[in-house]
Amino acid sequence: MSFQQGLSGLNASSKNLEVIGNNVANANTVGAKASRAEFADMYASALNGAGTTSIGIGVNLAAVTQQFTQGNITTTENPLDLAINGNGFFEVTNGTQTLYTRNGQFQANKDGYITANEVTVDPNFSFAGYSMPRDVASISNGFDLFSRRLRINALFDYKGGGMLVNTNLAFQCSSSPRPCVDVSSLNSPLDRQAGAIAMNGPFTGQSTTSAAYTEPLQYWRFREASATLNLPREATRWLRAESAALTFAGRNLHTWTKFRGVDVEENGIPIFAFSNDVQNTTFSMGTRRYFTAKLILHY
Repeated sequence: MSFQQGLSGLNASSKNLEVIGNNVANANTVGAKASRAEFADMYASALNGAGTTSIGIGVNLAAVTQQFTQGNITTTENPLDLAINGNGFFEVTNGTQTLYTRNGQFQANKDGYITANEVTVDPNFSFAGYSMPRDVASISNGFDLFSRRLRINALFDYKGGGMLVNTNLAFQCSSSPRPCVDVSSLNSPLDRQAGAIAMNGPFTGQSTTSAAYTEPLQYWRFREASATLNLPREATRWLRAESAALTFAGRNLHTWTKFRGVDVEENGIPIFAFSNDVQNTTFSMGTRRYFTAKLILHY
């Protein structure tokens, strides 16, 4: 009997090593959860009871349970890679069955695009962000050249911390025949395809949302550059002035932003806005780039 008890212990240890080996093998498997071997003591049953001096007959593998602890979340280049931070599962379907998984490595279909039955819109409202920038800054500096005869100035503006609805692009992607790259091109990124479907459907009994066209209101703008030249005395005498300066300037020279609209500062008629205080990009145009020349005479 003692031989059988020892043999059951060896078998249990072997099963435990198999569980550990499986955990190690799936260390890089996305969504895989570590397992734990759980063991139970075995007793021989008797009709007259086990008594108080009975000795167990070994050990048995009672269960192999998964440990649903939070794993590491990493960033990838695939916009369809998703992760759950906390409890819960992804609900997926194979056409006939509803399944649940923690693996968020999703892909498009064999044709390379997303269809309406692959998109689900959350019916609950959620806070997307502030409708006006919360962070505003300006940087201005200048320097002199040629014994202060030439002055160079530059101005940079920054705004961030807000969200802006790109209603122009949303209008294009929802109007027939939808002249929008998110809908009309199979080379469109998958996240943009999903955003267009979420706004247009068709869905049965589901909500739609334009959340994919709510973009970060964040940018740097090269607001102005100017050069002021103090004219020599010969020119001021010819102009019959005590002093003269010529200034060349350019405004709105360049913008650094990820906003996909015409211009991150565009603001048009408030068709879809609740208030005139909220920036609206519908049927609008951006800030124009222009150049000026100015002659300053002092008599």
